[in-house]
Amino acid sequence: MKRTALALLITAGVIHCGTDNVVVQPLANPVADGGKVEGGIDLPPPPAPPENCDLKKLPTENPCVIHESSGVFVSATKGSDDGLGTRERPLKDISKAILGASTTGRRVYVCAETYEAQLTLGEGIDVFGYFDCSAATWKVIDARAKVAPKDGVAAMAKNIGKPTRIEALDIVAADGKAAGDSSIGLVAQDSGGLSFVNTRIAAGKGRDGTDGAVGVQLSAAATVNGADGYA
Repeated sequence: MKRTALALLITAGVIHCGTDNVVVQPLANPVADGGKVEGGIDLPPPPAPPENCDLKKLPTENPCVIHESSGVFVSATKGSDDGLGTRERPLKDISKAILGASTTGRRVYVCAETYEAQLTLGEGIDVFGYFDCSAATWKVIDARAKVAPKDGVAAMAKNIGKPTRIEALDIVAADGKAAGDSSIGLVAQDSGGLSFVNTRIAAGKGRDGTDGAVGVQLSAAATVNGADGYA
């Protein structure tokens, strides 16, 4: 039996990819668990924004928004679990940064490195993965952060109805390991608010299932049909 390699599994709604919409019908049995970011973590309150800086602008439009007043910062190499989400002390896990950003409505700014934890997206929390964090001042570069867990579904989203922009990420699922394992890049349930920009979602290789039992072979002389009944 073959198992599935899926880049994208959507259980209801519309997912926006750039300027195009991909419309899918709801599945009969939507995913029950995972994907919804709830609650938050304690991070320092955001500082005042730079003077005359419009925080609604994208980082590619005005670098003044690459600031703690606008975003929570993440770096796989420079971050830590007890980071403050700042450029000086970033977090190292994107999902944890999304939790922190959810308490203040900020964005998540991700250094263009490789992250091995599963990604859980959050409603209304935009994520941008095109940053160079080699210097104290982060800057936009032509690159994408890579989300590549070693097993399981690479990314989850659930109940994301508000506009949520995911930009400059490579989301890559690992190959299946055991017999019958699937490889799925993203599971999105009831998440029509998601928009993907300059983002790649890729599945690995699913594994074949185990062979079924060998059937019973009838001999040539065996009676296949039952005897006639009585009138």
